[in-house]
Amino acid sequence: IVMHTMQAGHPMAATVYWSKAKGETYVAMNALPEPPKGMQYQLWVIQGGKPVSIGMLPNNMANSPAMQKVNMEVTSGEAFAISLEKEGGNPIPTTVYVLGKV
Repeated sequence: IVMHTMQAGHPMAATVYWSKAKGETYVAMNALPEPPKGMQYQLWVIQGGKPVSIGMLPNNMANSPAMQKVNMEVTSGEAFAISLEKEGGNPIPTTVYVLGKV
């Protein structure tokens, strides 16, 4: 699932590899800038129209082909998104950078 930019004028992209049957999810932040100091990317799955956090992403993954397995099992969802949040995360997304529909 390719997640495309949600920020006008800022081309960004990331990719989620999801096995709904196994509940396994992998993410690659192909074209996301390194976050500013004190900030971190957070991965979300949209379930029933509501965002559910599925984890924080290491800053060193930004703008690289590196892929990381998500620790949380994901068996349903309509879309995936990545937001930029304060380090440690947020209960709801504040600034969504990329989004991809399943």
